[in-house]
Amino acid sequence: MVRRTIDRRVSLSLNLSPRTLETPEFAPGPFVGRLSLAGWEPQRVIIELTEREAVRDIDRLRSVLERLRATGMRIAADDVGAGNAGLRLLSQIHFDIVKLDLALVQEGARRGSSLDVVRSIADLAARWGAMVIAEGVETPAQLRLLRSLPIAAAQGYLLGRPAAVPDQRSIDLDALESGAHAGSANTVPTGIAEFERLVALRRATRKSA
Repeated sequence: MVRRTIDRRVSLSLNLSPRTLETPEFAPGPFVGRLSLAGWEPQRVIIELTEREAVRDIDRLRSVLERLRATGMRIAADDVGAGNAGLRLLSQIHFDIVKLDLALVQEGARRGSSLDVVRSIADLAARWGAMVIAEGVETPAQLRLLRSLPIAAAQGYLLGRPAAVPDQRSIDLDALESGAHAGSANTVPTGIAEFERLVALRRATRKSA
């Protein structure tokens, strides 16, 4: 079998449910080892924990996630605003990334109450040192809204559609906001660059503590 070389700037996001991580059969060591054999160093892996499934054992879940983070992996709360755990999960687990559910993002562009929720979650994430990614950005109005909030990155069809090969070209956000043209990547580069800087600062702070 021929292994395809993947640009080292590219990260791998894996969606895992709380139920999977809570099971006694899940072992962080072998999990990290298999990823490494496939060419994925822990520093390039993001574990996305879906909020659509209820958490049964928060202590077990927190322990497993902390062990994964200790290897260099980043932990993301996926679909925030759409599921069961809500602020309880965000308050009890240290997330590096908070991903706002597309329904919440799209409603935020139309309703003041939804916008208040988006703004509150973004403010809390900023206090915790987590990066916020808005999902489901499909219209210039939604992009305009997000750029007015403390949200570092976004993904959605307006910014770019899934592709077999990652597109590293920059996006003209001003043109997108005005509806001038479609994007060519699916995460705003400035947000990712800012996140990498924050991660470096956080690790430097931990080492000096």
